[in-house]
Amino acid sequence: MCDACQTESQFTQSARFAPGEIEIVYVSNRATNTTRKFERSFEAEEFEEGYRYITQVSPVDFPDGENEVFDKVTSVRLKIE
Repeated sequence: MCDACQTESQFTQSARFAPGEIEIVYVSNRATNTTRKFERSFEAEEFEEGYRYITQVSPVDFPDGENEVFDKVTSVRLKIE
């Protein structure tokens, strides 16, 4: 969840710093009913001082079926409120 996320950059940063090593991450803003999907990859580079860990984040389009699920959840939530 990232209820403060408004821009693509904010959604991307939230995905980058999400806990764990999950490769597919969904970031949602509940107030705007907006969800973004990202794919993450993890790399480690060796330096003299030790390792540096890098997390790469790329936006991913929703497949049609997956997008329909998010649309249904959003419409149900709007009816409840």
